[in-house]
Formats: sequence, structure tokens, C-alpha cells
Amino acid sequence: MSKSVYFRTSLGGYNRQDVNEYLIARSREHTEALNQKNEHIHQLEQELELSRQEAAKAAQGVKEGLQSCARDTQNALSQLESAVEQVLGALSQADAEQKKHAAYMEKAAKYDRLASTLSDILQVDAKAEDLPETAVPDRTSLLEQVRTALQGTGARVQELLEQLK
Repeated sequence: MSKSVYFRTSLGGYNRQDVNEYLIARSREHTEALNQKNEHIHQLEQELELSRQEAAKAAQGVKEGLQSCARDTQNALSQLESAVEQVLGALSQADAEQKKHAAYMEKAAKYDRLASTLSDILQVDAKAEDLPETAVPDRTSLLEQVRTALQGTGARVQELLEQLK
């Protein structure tokens, strides 16, 4: 609007027709500019509303994603806790089996000592039978004592064998 406007002059001032035409032209220009600006404002408002809707959808998507992630994390944590419990149970069971194995090994060692003692007794018994009756006055009673001891030991060996099974 920096262009200069020249009105024709008349007796008492400017030509009325020129001024009216100028004012009408300016009013039309102003109305057109105002309509354009209103349309532009309307377009911007529509774009703003679309942006708000898109932002709301995106926020809802993020919220759902976070909820899904939280559920997945909770499920994974539950599975991990279950796996830890299973491992602890397996370790406890392995410890019990190890103790049981140690007890069996101790029983086996006792059995080996008992078998060695029994072998020694049988050797003494065989030697005692070879002795003449006069060498050991109570040979018969000693043999009976050895046989009784052997029977008791045999019973004990059977018990230990049953325990080892």
C-alpha cells in the first residue's frame, strides 16, 4: 500500500467520485484479503485438528505399546522366577542324591571291612580245623563259637546288602 494515490481536484477539495471508487476498491481488496486470511485460518485449524488427532492416536499407540511391553516383561519375569525355582529344586535334589551316594559309599566301605574280617575269620576257622584235637583242648567249643560268630556276621552282611540296595 505504499503506492501513491492521486485524486482529481475539484472546487472544494478532491473529486468525490474518485474518493468513493478508491474506498470501494480498497474495501474489496480488504474483503478479499480478509476472506483469504479466514480461509487460511480455517485450513490451519483443520491441520491443527488433524495433528491433534494424529498425536492422540500416536499417544494411544505408545500407551498400548508400553502396556504390552509391561505385560511381556511381567510374563518373562514370571518364567524366569519359575526357572530359578526349578533350578533350586534340581540343586536341592542333587544335594540329597549326593548325600545318599555318600551314605552308600560309607556302607560299601563298611561292607568291605566286614568282608575282610569275615575272610580272616574263615582263615582262622580253617586253620583251627587242621589243628589236632589235643593242641586246643576246647577245640569243639571254639569251633562252635566261631561258627556262631560267623552266622551272626553272615546275618549282618545280609542286612547291609539289603540296605545297599
